[in-house]
Amino acid sequence: MKNLMRRVSIVAVLISLLMVSLTGCSSTTTVEETKVSETVEPKEEVVEVEVAEAEAEPDPTAEPTPEPTPIVYEGIDMESQLPGVEWILTFKDIILEPKIVVFSDETGKKQIIEKGDVVYFNPDVDLLAVYLPEGAIFPIDRARALPGRKWVDESVDYVIFELEPVKTRELGNTTDAAIYVEFNGEEYELPFELVLEE
Repeated sequence: MKNLMRRVSIVAVLISLLMVSLTGCSSTTTVEETKVSETVEPKEEVVEVEVAEAEAEPDPTAEPTPEPTPIVYEGIDMESQLPGVEWILTFKDIILEPKIVVFSDETGKKQIIEKGDVVYFNPDVDLLAVYLPEGAIFPIDRARALPGRKWVDESVDYVIFELEPVKTRELGNTTDAAIYVEFNGEEYELPFELVLEE
């Protein structure tokens, strides 16, 4: 009986060892299978793509209105040191239509005004003139929106007048104005925008 017990114990120990060994194998197998399955399965490659941020487009801004290119009359010196009246007489046979002219013998300012131009005018020192080429006549009562005008000089080639400072400033800083002449038998309008300077 002792022998039987011994054998049963030995068999029990062997069974226990066998079980431990099988359990270890099975866990090893599971681990190995897991490793194999991990290596066999294709890995999805993660490709990082840099997406450039769209550059913010600048806000559309209004383009500044370009200043009109002044008309250059060949033969007329805009930097002339001549007094205004003598300078206007140099227009003969060069400018062939009536023009408004602003000048100041005190400051040396000289400006030929085209239709619709802005006229920057200081009534304390500037004079307003109308150049009259051949075929032009200046009817005295035809200066619209220019109160307080006082005649300074006139000839067949020009009419010069000043604007009374107080009355002119009462018009406000900006005034639409026009001077009319008769040119080749028809009314000829010379519109401009008068902007007062200090």
